[in-house]
Amino acid sequence: MSTLNIANEPHLFLMSSHQSHITNKLIPKIIRKNNLQIINWELGSYMYGQARLFKSSCLDSDNINLSQEFATTLEIVSGSIVIATYNNESYRSRNLINQSIFCLNFLGYDWLFSHIDKNSSNVRLIPNNQKLLEVYNQSTEIFEFVRKHIINYYLSSPKKSLIEACRYAFSQLLDLCQNTELNFILSNGFLTFIFINSKNFYLANLEEDNQDVSIVSSLNLENEDNVELKVLANKQAKMIVFNGHTLIFNGDLTK
Repeated sequence: MSTLNIANEPHLFLMSSHQSHITNKLIPKIIRKNNLQIINWELGSYMYGQARLFKSSCLDSDNINLSQEFATTLEIVSGSIVIATYNNESYRSRNLINQSIFCLNFLGYDWLFSHIDKNSSNVRLIPNNQKLLEVYNQSTEIFEFVRKHIINYYLSSPKKSLIEACRYAFSQLLDLCQNTELNFILSNGFLTFIFINSKNFYLANLEEDNQDVSIVSSLNLENEDNVELKVLANKQAKMIVFNGHTLIFNGDLTK
């Protein structure tokens, strides 16, 4: 696989475990081992069930080492779940692709949503008078659409599970956005959902301080023992669910 074309693209990253004290040890090791130069990044994590967001400084500042800033931020980040968007290497284009992590509270949880907005969709998913987030882009449209359908499905019957609700919401999204890249990570601090429809992700099972950790990345971390996660040829998308380091669901959505 050539890394030339993907090195400067925005990427999604997930660390999921059952322990909160290993974040600032393991992620720096992964960065050093895979020679990553992290810039233009955002981090989302949880502290006692509450979501916390961290963001890199302005790219126009030549006085800030953004990769070092990322490492410094990791020193204060703790949480069994860490979600990140980032660019690798010196990607300082004036026309940056939208890459953000957003947070909404619903069904009693803080939900973090991470998606890379590479193309603008003409499909309007949420009417203007129903929007919750101040920022408007494709990512917020997708997040609010998914939120709406998760709530409606989950509350329709006491027998419904969050996994079923998310699968339903993702299916509805696919029906409306058939030509849109819909690779994203969604977490409520306990369950983390990875939805893939247009690119491969990579799963590595690691160990830190005798604790198992799952790492999922849209960038192939070639110095890790990865398993490729991809949509099957006769399927439309894939949904993966983690509870801590444990993969509890790996399902496909059929065309």
